[in-house]
Amino acid sequence: MDNCNEDLGLPDIDENISHKSNENDVEFDTLIGHLQDIVLESGFQDLQDRLLSENCDEFDEEEENKLVYTDIYNNYIEELEGYISKRLRELHPGFSNGCSSQPYK
Repeated sequence: MDNCNEDLGLPDIDENISHKSNENDVEFDTLIGHLQDIVLESGFQDLQDRLLSENCDEFDEEEENKLVYTDIYNNYIEELEGYISKRLRELHPGFSNGCSSQPYK
């Protein structure tokens, strides 16, 4: 009795898990590939450069943090996440609001 599940007419659980895992791995790898492409795009680089040049005068060599840093950070994150989300939706139709159609495990 090498495979009890087969003898009982049950599906091979390991095979189902492996197949599901491979599908998730492929989708995850695809999204990571898209992310890599996006951050290398000139549009993404231009956005970063613009945000840095707009705010570079706010930074100095003092050790004290300024309240304006929070606003700069929040704007930076909002703009970059917006760009990345927009491009991911264009490149990967199943991508929506930061979540794919299936969870990754």
